[in-house]
Amino acid sequence: MLKDFSMTLADRSWASADKDAIVVGFRTAQPFHFTPGQYVRVRLLGGAHQDAHGDARIFNVASSPAESDRVEIVTRLRGSAFKKNLLELPIGTEVSVSAPIGDFTLVDVVKAKHVFVIGGTGIAPILSMLHYLWDSGVRLDVSLLYSNKTVGRVVGADALGRWQRLGVLPHFVHTLTQTVGAVEGYESGRIDVEMISRAISQDDMKRSIFYISGPWGMGEAMHDVLRALDVPDERIHIKEFDLQWLQ
Repeated sequence: MLKDFSMTLADRSWASADKDAIVVGFRTAQPFHFTPGQYVRVRLLGGAHQDAHGDARIFNVASSPAESDRVEIVTRLRGSAFKKNLLELPIGTEVSVSAPIGDFTLVDVVKAKHVFVIGGTGIAPILSMLHYLWDSGVRLDVSLLYSNKTVGRVVGADALGRWQRLGVLPHFVHTLTQTVGAVEGYESGRIDVEMISRAISQDDMKRSIFYISGPWGMGEAMHDVLRALDVPDERIHIKEFDLQWLQ
């Protein structure tokens, strides 16, 4: 059985320009240790809204493990009672957060190229990883291919820009799938064989470890793309969000 930590709702802010996603921070009096890329179960203890989906959800941690008294999550807002309560509960409200779970974590291979292939709020565990790389002083060869529907739905734009400027994220391809016309700084279309081939050289492809994180179905689609590029399964790590997690 997972250990539960009693935490308080510490802060809440918009995570996207369209205000359809939020960053939520929780504070804990007990040190909370996790590995970047892991996830937690958050249970809300109260709230005005109720529905059949219950009072708990799974979220990847988006903060750095260097902040042992803080856990940060990112989520897209939807019509569920849980998300309404998460948006409305007063700061200082007690919540229950499980011990960390999961093995979608950085592979400790310094000489490898680490390629993140991400969709939407799947960026959360990558934000944690990038923050950890900065805090720890570890520098890896990192590339990010990040897909969103529109500019307004981009999550974590400020943090990603900061990690670019600081050299933690030296290679970044950002693409939009539902925007008509060219947008400066963005590519257009879904991540596919051609886009990855432009971003990753043939020599780098041979030493690359791929991390896929995004909505349900993205893992299978990106796995097929990478297999078409002759990337072996042992160098493909997939994190998908079950539909129920997203309610």
